[in-house]
Amino acid sequence: MTLENQLCSKCDSTFEDELVHGICECPSTYSARIQFTDSLDNILLPDEKQSVLHLDSVSHTLRLLGAPVEPFLVLDSDFFILKHTFAFIFRCLQTYFSN
Repeated sequence: MTLENQLCSKCDSTFEDELVHGICECPSTYSARIQFTDSLDNILLPDEKQSVLHLDSVSHTLRLLGAPVEPFLVLDSDFFILKHTFAFIFRCLQTYFSN
């Protein structure tokens, strides 16, 4: 299966995956990404935070949705970050899909 490039109605850039673009790339959700990144200081150790932030957009989106992309977090951190990311994902998608 190949993904076709699509044009974002918010930022006029092209993307292959709308979910990845909406959560990790689109300028319309930039402020939510910054707030989420800043909040990681209260959740993760510095090396864990860097591991999360160095994922590519697809892996990062999958990680935020709960996929075990990288086994760098301990189990307790996994559960805590998943609970924390729900609000972030909701805010991004609400912003991205709003008129």
